[in-house]
Amino acid sequence: MPIDLFRNAALQIAAACLLAFPIAVQAQSDPQPSKLDSTGSFAPIVEELLPATVMIRTYGGYAVAGKNTSGHALAQDDPTSPEPSGTSASGFIISADGLIVTNAHVVNGAGSIIVSLLNGRSYEGILIGQDEHTDIALLAISADEPLPVLGWGNPDSLKPGHRVVVLGNPFGLGLSATEGIIAGLDRDLLTSPYDRFIQIDASVVSGDSGGPLIDAGGYVVGVNTAMMSWCEGCTGMGFAVPADLAMEVAAQLLENGRVPRGYIGAQSQPLTPGLATLTDAQGQAGEIITRVEPASPAMAAGLQPGDIVLAVNGTHVTATQHLVELIAGLPEGSVAELSLWRNGTPSQQAIRIASAPAGMAMQEPQSEVELSFFGLVLAAVPADDETRRELAIPADEKGWLLVWTGGAERPGSLAPGDVITHLDGIPLPDLAAFRTAEARLASSRKDAVLARVWRNGSALFVPVWSKSVHRSVKSGSFTEE
Repeated sequence: MPIDLFRNAALQIAAACLLAFPIAVQAQSDPQPSKLDSTGSFAPIVEELLPATVMIRTYGGYAVAGKNTSGHALAQDDPTSPEPSGTSASGFIISADGLIVTNAHVVNGAGSIIVSLLNGRSYEGILIGQDEHTDIALLAISADEPLPVLGWGNPDSLKPGHRVVVLGNPFGLGLSATEGIIAGLDRDLLTSPYDRFIQIDASVVSGDSGGPLIDAGGYVVGVNTAMMSWCEGCTGMGFAVPADLAMEVAAQLLENGRVPRGYIGAQSQPLTPGLATLTDAQGQAGEIITRVEPASPAMAAGLQPGDIVLAVNGTHVTATQHLVELIAGLPEGSVAELSLWRNGTPSQQAIRIASAPAGMAMQEPQSEVELSFFGLVLAAVPADDETRRELAIPADEKGWLLVWTGGAERPGSLAPGDVITHLDGIPLPDLAAFRTAEARLASSRKDAVLARVWRNGSALFVPVWSKSVHRSVKSGSFTEE
């Protein structure tokens, strides 16, 4: 069957699957009875579910690497060269008609996709759509008989310590199962605004990407995505995209070929107790705006860095990245009501929702200067576009690259590699502005000020302590809430 006709046929499955997806999750909203055998083994579950788990091989082009975090490698399918033999990965069938969920990094850039089943049959895979933000992709195959399927479970029922099994195709050796436990929930690897990974202690290695994470009831509770290890060859931690998020993305990909998301053009970070104190927002909960994009809805609405968003349309902003998720769920063209806290005063602001763009990377110093009162050594950021791309700084941002912190790094504070654009609200576009800021801060003798920085492509506010506080920290006499 020609590929274009097949793609149309696959898309016609949309209505049934879009209805089935939420029903599947709703049916599994409570913890399900265990299907482990009398010895506590996953063997009966693995035997039942492996036929609906698939092996994926991609050919041509360059496979795209999985998510990376701050220098800690996530071991995934090796993207370093377009091998003639192809790249191995995994997936699982969610529709008897042949819809398959896998990772976006598995199929991104692939010239052709071959999907193989446990029974030895192979099919050409057609890419319906992919979403890089969540690393989820949807494929389809055309089989001449109904295919076995896996059911969606409810990751909200998971708790650390619950047993799970990873199904996949490790190193392309064939379908396998690895048992483990849930080690943590809602993990943010800082690779996307939508990160909320399930952390598992079961091995997730090259080739397992895109395979299902199965609970003791035999349901899919996650999509295996990444492995974080501290050194090559070290045992690390596995991470999976939660099933409810994967299911929602798959449904959107089936309907639209992409995931439409609301966007206002503002970056934010959680309001910590320390930031609340420095921004006159004690007792408030929400996220603080760190950057407003030029010509964005946020700029048109008058939002400013330092504004604190407390709620969107009456829904409180409470968790890490929750603001992004609340905005993403709003349709393009709609108007949202933001509850703000600015300079110690509450206010309301209407903002029109647009539809969204994407991300950036890190680099080296040039001339170095010292901000003596705070014990920081910084370097001017070169103005050329290539360096700015590597540092992941927008063209309209000017600042200084932090080279050394005086040995006084603390959790939640500055770190080498940060680009500082403002100190205590003072912009730092050039050396003259830098020296003016230094003199003003030295005369104020403040123990701490707020710095606005760029780190890994995102704008953040972080506290900076004076040398006197640094010395107290080193001697152990300083405590922070």
